[in-house]
Amino acid sequence: MVDEVLESQFFPVNDRGEIILTRGKGSSVKSGYLPSSFIPVNKESLAVPVVYLEEETIGGWVFIQDGVYTSSNKLTITNGAKHKIRFDLSNLAYTTGSKLTLNYDDVNDKFLPQVALSTYLVTFRARFIPTSNSGTIAITAEAPTFTFNPLVGSVVTFDQQGVENFLSVTQTLFVDSSIIPLGVEIFIKPVGGNIQIFDYSIMVQRTYVP
Repeated sequence: MVDEVLESQFFPVNDRGEIILTRGKGSSVKSGYLPSSFIPVNKESLAVPVVYLEEETIGGWVFIQDGVYTSSNKLTITNGAKHKIRFDLSNLAYTTGSKLTLNYDDVNDKFLPQVALSTYLVTFRARFIPTSNSGTIAITAEAPTFTFNPLVGSVVTFDQQGVENFLSVTQTLFVDSSIIPLGVEIFIKPVGGNIQIFDYSIMVQRTYVP
């Protein structure tokens, strides 16, 4: 008598791992053996397991440097004015990165994070020349119409008129679900005098995705 057959993705086998072959309607039965690694224990074992790689949930970075405002074409921001930093993706001086796609709306000049409750390490860098001997520059990241602006911010000082300076500001940014539809904008506001700014860039490193 032939044992009950368990279905396999390769050949029909019985519960001892024997290949069951029948021919016609006769009673002749031929048996063979199947490697144990091919024997299904249950139907669920035939499903392909889902594997989550670490790189899908954390890591990745991207860097872009503006190619519009350079040493030969500086951007002037007047004292007390809050200016939104813009990137023209068709005119970048340099860009690089790994395993992170930059979501940037270069029509409305804002970054568009995609995953709620994700976190990022953001570094803004630039060269600037002040027109006065003392003052400050406030750098903020904000979401349009968001109640709790700024999302993050920092202040740097300057004390030498006409001297080129280099600033580099790093902040940790988390993205709440209410920020997703709004996007994130970067602003510069000098106080104490005008500034000329150029060669500015931003680096975004993803540190957590739920």
